[in-house]
Amino acid sequence: MNVGKMINIAIGITEPEPDRSFMLLVQGFLQAGRETIGEMSSTKKDIEISFLTDNNIKGFVRKLKARSNSKEPILPGEYQDSFEPNYRKQGDNPLQFIEEARYNGLIILDLSKIYKSIGLIKSLCKLLENCGYAILLLNPKHEKFNHIILKYDGSGASIFSIQAFSKLFPSEAKKANSATLISPLAFTRSQVAIEKQTIKRASEYYGALGFIKLPLNTFSDLFNYSLKNKADLLILTKPDLMEMLNVITKKEYSNLFKRNNLSVFVGIK
Repeated sequence: MNVGKMINIAIGITEPEPDRSFMLLVQGFLQAGRETIGEMSSTKKDIEISFLTDNNIKGFVRKLKARSNSKEPILPGEYQDSFEPNYRKQGDNPLQFIEEARYNGLIILDLSKIYKSIGLIKSLCKLLENCGYAILLLNPKHEKFNHIILKYDGSGASIFSIQAFSKLFPSEAKKANSATLISPLAFTRSQVAIEKQTIKRASEYYGALGFIKLPLNTFSDLFNYSLKNKADLLILTKPDLMEMLNVITKKEYSNLFKRNNLSVFVGIK
């Protein structure tokens, strides 16, 4: 494990008066993540809360980028850089793990409130491109990530998300009672070799990892599968998140999210 740069963590609030119970949930969640890495803060400051609006989002992201470049965390805490690989395309060949991945930070949003700010979240995703950030849409009913579902579609985006969660929260990834890596696509022989490599690497970071081929090609497919199997976390790609934002306003989805513990994590390269 290399002692590396710091990771920025911001809690984005999209309503004028944040839900205090959600803030306490986030603080406890982050504290649990710290325990696996060791003491992260010598400053003992409180978590910084950023009130996000359509008017200040560009400034918010600009601040994130500046702090990433200067290695000054939004949340006091020094994460150790435990993830090595990055990936690149070599012609038409499958993605390969190489070099060191760039992870600059995490933004946590209240999943139950995103229907109020879908446009804002879409803007966040666009502005954070090429910044190495992740977005955690945390369900306010969260207790523990007992069952994690990871989507692998052969893309660098899916690899990035899979790695990013275990980088930011190694204990939650490793101690999950069940983790299921789902591959919805049929691959060529060379791509299958990369798929096997991905599974092997992911199994080092996710406890009790299983692998399954299922044609779950849409967010709705993955969402319904996750509910049926009582999953607590879906690890998806940015395109999946965009699709999710397009359907989340439908009443049936909103009610299902409210009745279940499912959270969503997305890494943005």
